[in-house]
Amino acid sequence: SPPRAIVAGRAISPGAGARSTAMSRRSSSRTAVPPRSSSSSRSQVQGTNDEANLSKRSARDLGYFEDWAIQCFVKKPARRAPLVNRGYFCRVHVLRKALSDVTKDLQNFQVVSLGCGFDTTVFQMICTRELEAKDVTFCEVDYPALVRKKAEIIAGDCELADALERGGFSTRVECGADGDGGAKRGPATPHRRDHVLLGQDLSRVGELGDALIRRCCLDPSLPTIFLSECVLNYVDPAASARLLRWIPSNFDKAVLLLCDYLRPADGFGTTMMRTLGQRGSPLLSVHQFPTCEEIEKRYAEYGWVYCASLTMADAYYLHLGGQRVCDVESKELFDEHEDWHAMCSHYTFTWAASGDDMALLAERALPRCRIALSNGPAPGLLGTGVAGGARLELAVAA
Repeated sequence: SPPRAIVAGRAISPGAGARSTAMSRRSSSRTAVPPRSSSSSRSQVQGTNDEANLSKRSARDLGYFEDWAIQCFVKKPARRAPLVNRGYFCRVHVLRKALSDVTKDLQNFQVVSLGCGFDTTVFQMICTRELEAKDVTFCEVDYPALVRKKAEIIAGDCELADALERGGFSTRVECGADGDGGAKRGPATPHRRDHVLLGQDLSRVGELGDALIRRCCLDPSLPTIFLSECVLNYVDPAASARLLRWIPSNFDKAVLLLCDYLRPADGFGTTMMRTLGQRGSPLLSVHQFPTCEEIEKRYAEYGWVYCASLTMADAYYLHLGGQRVCDVESKELFDEHEDWHAMCSHYTFTWAASGDDMALLAERALPRCRIALSNGPAPGLLGTGVAGGARLELAVAA
């Protein structure tokens, strides 16, 4: 059967109109024309948060990764298919490991989670004691309604509220011109720990930039790590480009850690695009960044001095480590290998940096080496990137 698309935590099989895998190979080099008019429904896009967290809870419950806080946001678990569990493990593990790698030698830094949803990263970093003896501002950004809901859950859950207090964090919600106030202060510590929940539409880049610096009190001179897990492709292309230009223009020590969709024009990608569009949450910007090579090229144009863009397959098979792969693949019976390889070639992990010092940290977190999968195009050498003028090319036959 044709490979299935993983859309918002569900495995979706192509219908009769979908192209076969063989046609995917032939058509993937063609660039699809974006739809003439696409508008993301806020409620539908926000609904992808619920689907994603159900899938993360499923993977956590089966032991793919540790996340004690996810159960506070997802009260009723639902078991997902092994393919979905493995995909979410890869998303969570790679992003969290990269954040740990980038920040482990930093003593004073800021984290901005773009489209945070019910992400639990701050709670995990408190639990693993990664933030001890460090000054940290952790800013989580999403639509105001979703941010308010997250704030209500945190305030009403003793485990979450106590974790922030133990970590020494002061928490406040900023969802209006003057904020909502009501900040809850953590215990006195010698280190600054701020946790800010910012209600802001990411497509309004001017307002977002003003809110981050004026209302969230971010310091543009400090190392700042921006996180984005399958978010920016839901943003209008022009706004997405403005945001990706705004960050390196205003933060000269920025790192972007991003996971998002790829290759919208082949059979698998066409199914993915159609399904999300029918559900009211189309991928608006994926045609601007259809391949890892195009991502690296555009980020260089936007002012990033370093960019490495890999597929999920690259991250899983080359960066995870043999023992961890064996552990993951022992969790459940798995016979969806064709689907897995197809899915892996349609997700990217992209690390970018706006300064040479931060480029070294980003490169340490994700060295640029790639594999060529049998599903999809497999040129002899896959991609290049920029890092202080140096270029690296490497392909490993799968």
